[in-house]
Amino acid sequence: MRTVGIPILFVMLCACTPTPPCQEAMEMAGSERSGVLTIGTDIGSIVSQVFAPTGLGRYPDGAPVVVYVHGGWRTNFVPIDESVSHINPGLGLVQLYLNLPGGRLGDGYDSEGREDKRGGEARAALAAVLRYAAGTEVDTDGCRLSDRIDSPLSGQLALAGYSNGGNLAWATLADPSLELPEVIGVATYETPAADQFIVVEPGTLENPSPVYIEDTCTLTDGIRCDYDYSGLAFDADAEDDGVLFIDEAGDGTFDGGDFRLGAVKHDGRWHHSLPARQAAIAQGLTLTNRASPEDTASFWGEREAPRQIADAVARFPDIAGVSVGSEQDHVLTGAVEHPHVTGMITAMRAADIRWSRLHPDSAYTTLISRSGQDFPDLDANLEVEIGADLPLMPYTAAAHGEDYLTAAVVELLDRSHDAQWESNLDAVIYR
Repeated sequence: MRTVGIPILFVMLCACTPTPPCQEAMEMAGSERSGVLTIGTDIGSIVSQVFAPTGLGRYPDGAPVVVYVHGGWRTNFVPIDESVSHINPGLGLVQLYLNLPGGRLGDGYDSEGREDKRGGEARAALAAVLRYAAGTEVDTDGCRLSDRIDSPLSGQLALAGYSNGGNLAWATLADPSLELPEVIGVATYETPAADQFIVVEPGTLENPSPVYIEDTCTLTDGIRCDYDYSGLAFDADAEDDGVLFIDEAGDGTFDGGDFRLGAVKHDGRWHHSLPARQAAIAQGLTLTNRASPEDTASFWGEREAPRQIADAVARFPDIAGVSVGSEQDHVLTGAVEHPHVTGMITAMRAADIRWSRLHPDSAYTTLISRSGQDFPDLDANLEVEIGADLPLMPYTAAAHGEDYLTAAVVELLDRSHDAQWESNLDAVIYR
């Protein structure tokens, strides 16, 4: 009788237990709980969204945490709607996403601060979210992450950088002015790892580039590619701020069909890649509304992951890294040798990182994609040259970038949790 009565009493007590105040903002989102919250920083409140498992989490001692950094230049990412894939649910992870400073969505989803094109303010915001993810700081409601979720935290914290998010992830870890918790690894997907890639100088299948030359990229001060900038022209009357382009017609007029040299606008001036800016000077062009060569070098110097990796590794000697790419890049379809994907590994190895790999172990991609495909399975810690002819991940509807990034970050977390850093795995460590 007693062994039956005790469980019944337990159920009745649990049914009467009120929801802890810090969990009241967490609502069911499929098989997880999710809530939008704000994290206070010196630059203002940063909007974040947390997804958390119901129950214990991935490991017997709790749930690991991953902070996801979105790509492009946009500041807003949360709240995540059904049209945007986040890291797959059901894996027992706590996942945090953020809106960068200056994001203005309204309805309580504004991140304060100034949009600085993923510079110092963006790094400070990401650092604050990392500290919250580590459980050491409270949000603006006075709640720690562990107060928001059902599971204890197992202690592993990783970064997942999609596309340009990988540049911000590594740059944040390298910033000596920031207080940061221990981060066990960084997984990136098709990060455009240099200014020439970020502004899409290799072109695309739809817009081939006359600048791009295959197999000319090297690791010097970051990744540099010896592209062909001959025939540059600047049409000051084209559009509002003028256009720098390849003048194949030789008439000095941008007609919309010429290949435009991409740039990023920050503080009222356009920033081309440094090689393109230097080529314009060498060809005697006068540019308006453009950053000076010195400011161009400074702007990109803090926004390219390969320039930051050595400092990040020095700060986190046990950190690990994964770079992932598909056969057809999500943007740089013209860069047929994928120098940005392999170049990330080249930079990690040059920085003496303790563990790195190109693509996740196939055991993890098979688990996450559920597609039954064969996936590349290269050993970890290989020396990889920029543009090396190595297999890329399949580019299909059944398996895609979000799956590959998920597989990479889950592998990093599992390996860190069990200290299993061998070069190849026969099976997923935790299912």
